[in-house]
Amino acid sequence: MLPDSNTVYNWIDTLIISIVAGIFTGTLQWVSLHSKFIGFYKWILASGLCWGFGMFFYRHIVDTLFMNIDFGFFTAPISGLLIGAIIGIISGGFVEHTLLFSLPEST
Repeated sequence: MLPDSNTVYNWIDTLIISIVAGIFTGTLQWVSLHSKFIGFYKWILASGLCWGFGMFFYRHIVDTLFMNIDFGFFTAPISGLLIGAIIGIISGGFVEHTLLFSLPEST
């Protein structure tokens, strides 16, 4: 069964809004870190992609696995936990790689 057009547009809207939010967040982080590390301009792109993919995977999980489950008052905390875990796992790999290769060598 193929999804209807509203579902597809909602997924696309979520992906675009998440990427824009990630780029905004990454830009603010870059402004505070660019003087300390080399190559942190990649941070903006990585942050945007992490937020986009994280929210995309979250929507996929919610729309498929948890569609018929009502968590009641725990819906918001569980959503926050899933979003934070997904975005944290994706961006954590990039952060570690970037920090390891951009730290100035100690003498």
